[in-house]
Amino acid sequence: MYIWIDATDPSSRLRIFGMTLLERQLHTIIEAGLDPNEVYVQLSSETANLPSLLPLDLLRRLSVRWGHEYRTVSDYRTTPSQAGQDKALDEPLLALEADAVVDSRLLRHLGERSGSWAARGE
Repeated sequence: MYIWIDATDPSSRLRIFGMTLLERQLHTIIEAGLDPNEVYVQLSSETANLPSLLPLDLLRRLSVRWGHEYRTVSDYRTTPSQAGQDKALDEPLLALEADAVVDSRLLRHLGERSGSWAARGE
């Protein structure tokens, strides 16, 4: 499984009870018991400082990659990984928004299903 997080909205830096919304999203991935091959976080010029706002121990628990290079989930999906390996197109992809709060039970449920999924906030 691969996870793609859209952190281009500046509200993903919003702190609630001491954690940014992106940090909460990453904790939720762990709490849900997901073990992704990679968590790719799409940044914008307004959110480029997000990596510096997160605790190192959290980043060590997940294989997180930061970038600006993909415009869409489809672009990410069809581009070789950082290690130069193609992502298997049959490997599930979970797409999330960093500026939303998602319950770990939903992520666990989606992780147990076949295919690719997206969870959006409103």
